[in-house]
Amino acid sequence: MRFISIVSSKRKNGNTERLISLIEEELIYIAKSQNEILEMERISLGNVELKMCLCCRVCFDKGEEFCPLKDDLLSIRKKINEADGIILASPVYLEDVNGIMKNWIDRMAFNCHRPAFFDKTAIAISTSGMASTNHALKIKNNENCFSGMGISCCWNAKIQHMGFNK
Repeated sequence: MRFISIVSSKRKNGNTERLISLIEEELIYIAKSQNEILEMERISLGNVELKMCLCCRVCFDKGEEFCPLKDDLLSIRKKINEADGIILASPVYLEDVNGIMKNWIDRMAFNCHRPAFFDKTAIAISTSGMASTNHALKIKNNENCFSGMGISCCWNAKIQHMGFNK
């Protein structure tokens, strides 16, 4: 089994990254207890080349391989295709996912016109120091964009302050 974590925080060892580490460790522990092999890969969207969408619609009209932006987007998409499960994580900025996650969502919009991930299940995580995480989770959960791509979110987690900060 293979899981991929897609994390949009640039903060090294920040709350979002630390929480994802705990979840990954727990999934590995559960897999081991069931004599299963679990591969985990983490993609930090802040550390890959992911250019801003040009809104040119080439990906919609001709196909994503014709996008004029040559960056890491299609390799991330390939890794999602190869994964059995996905963990999506973003800190909350102004009661929404952060700009890095929003850009990635915008760049993946072609999947809403040709849904490709109906066999994928995701866990959506949002962390916040003070603000509400409700809107951010709606962006990532099954009611909105990811369901349009075919991804089913099985669990949404809101983590607000809870003394997790140091």
